[in-house]
Amino acid sequence: MNPARARMTNLLQDYRWSSYHHNAMGKADYMLSPHALYQAHGIGPAERQAAYRVLFKEVLAEHDPQALRKATKDCTMVGSDKFQTEIPTMLARRVKKYAHGGDRRSGRYRQMTGQCSSTLPP
Repeated sequence: MNPARARMTNLLQDYRWSSYHHNAMGKADYMLSPHALYQAHGIGPAERQAAYRVLFKEVLAEHDPQALRKATKDCTMVGSDKFQTEIPTMLARRVKKYAHGGDRRSGRYRQMTGQCSSTLPP
């Protein structure tokens, strides 16, 4: 999406150096090898190409790259409320960041960790 965001081209298929030609349009390119995620987009080449084209129908807004960078740094997600609710269920695991630290002297912390007050330093 960088060439589109940088306004070097209006359409990804017009940018000569993009893998879009191969992944979305089926043009042979010996320099590329299909990624496992790309292979998972469909059963055959036509299905994968159609699914790949859908991913790039809209250019991301200017603020989205910053949001993606922040989410990557913070180990969080970017997406609608519905998306953020569905992903933990789909993955069957927690996706939110755990809070750092905690009050190790609190009764709640000691109860969670099985520590008694005598094991904590004064």
